[in-house]
Amino acid sequence: MKFLKKEQGQSLIEVVVALSVASIVITSLLIVVINSLKNAQFAQTQVRATKLASQAIEQIRGVRDRDGLVTFSSASGVTKFSDLWLINMNNACSPNPCAFKVNTDLSLVQTNQAADTEALGDGLSREVVISDSNDSHQTEKTVTVKVRWTDSSGTHESNLQTIMGKDGI
Repeated sequence: MKFLKKEQGQSLIEVVVALSVASIVITSLLIVVINSLKNAQFAQTQVRATKLASQAIEQIRGVRDRDGLVTFSSASGVTKFSDLWLINMNNACSPNPCAFKVNTDLSLVQTNQAADTEALGDGLSREVVISDSNDSHQTEKTVTVKVRWTDSSGTHESNLQTIMGKDGI
């Protein structure tokens, strides 16, 4: 009686194909997970930026409602918010437009928007621009808040804009 047994095993080609398929699947899963984490981080930062922009608009409303101080770096000096209705904001600042920082005491200070944005931590910076609306500088001001940040995919910006009326609207 012969005890020859026909043994069959995996061929080298089958092992290589199986490892290749497994590595493709694992690589694809890793790419999906990494992209999901990046997108979640971006969304979280964007929500924070939008909240910071909204917070600045509310602070400016507070300055307007309290008739707080507005400091210009030019010869015009310090004025009240209510005096802004007498100023053509599109021509009042150099460089144009008029950019401001909101201080903790609810006052506004003019800045050089290109070089002097308000640092908010975690790579976020905020710029507040007050300009005249299309109708007339005596009845409405447009407030634009830009929050910028940079991550691995580039520079991003979240913008909020509102129009403030002279009568507290």
